[in-house]
Amino acid sequence: VTGVQTCALPISRHGRWRDALAVVLQLDASDMLRATAAARAGPGSGPQDAAAVAGPAAPAVVSVDEVVAAWRGRDLVVVVAASPREIGSGHERAYRLRITGGRVTGDDVGDAGAARRWADALFTDPGDRDAARGLGRLVAPDGAAGDTLYVLAIGPLGKAPLAALRTPDGPLVAALRPLVRVLALRATGAEAAGAGPPVVLADPRGDLPGAAVEGAMAAGALGAGAQIAGSGAPV
Repeated sequence: VTGVQTCALPISRHGRWRDALAVVLQLDASDMLRATAAARAGPGSGPQDAAAVAGPAAPAVVSVDEVVAAWRGRDLVVVVAASPREIGSGHERAYRLRITGGRVTGDDVGDAGAARRWADALFTDPGDRDAARGLGRLVAPDGAAGDTLYVLAIGPLGKAPLAALRTPDGPLVAALRPLVRVLALRATGAEAAGAGPPVVLADPRGDLPGAAVEGAMAAGALGAGAQIAGSGAPV
């Protein structure tokens, strides 16, 4: 809670994005993942439910430099929309941190209350176009079509389905660039390269023909070397 308030002030007043990322890393190692898990578990869940989703004890904090180095070569955004109980009334802003090209940048992307409402609406109805456009604008910065965007959505924003996000003009963001959900900032090395072709898992028991078709389409989009495992075939 204190960390979120510390994070919000330098962001809004001075644009100190590396400092903001350092606070997020503190939360990543303590309360952030459990808060995200509680949001996923649902409003009726107790502390034990959140703990079961989040897992065991929190890991040690890593430095901003370690995280930036680990994500070098990829485009990562971290979005947060804190609630009044976390930062106090009058500071309800949503922020997007971005790690790309070895740099940490950020933006104030709007009202935090609206962002949380959009996430709730999309969780209930992924076809809600107004919520999809609003949250899509908040989450996805302008970027070259085709470049993968990695997304860490903190707390209540984490339950929104990324595949439902839309651009302000209406198209699905995922139709313009692949979206990958990130569960933590604790990457320990650069993205693997040369470890083998991509593998798509689809219809593992051979009883979901629609999934098999979608898996084949995904494998085709990944290129000629992609493999597909499923339809009852051994993985």
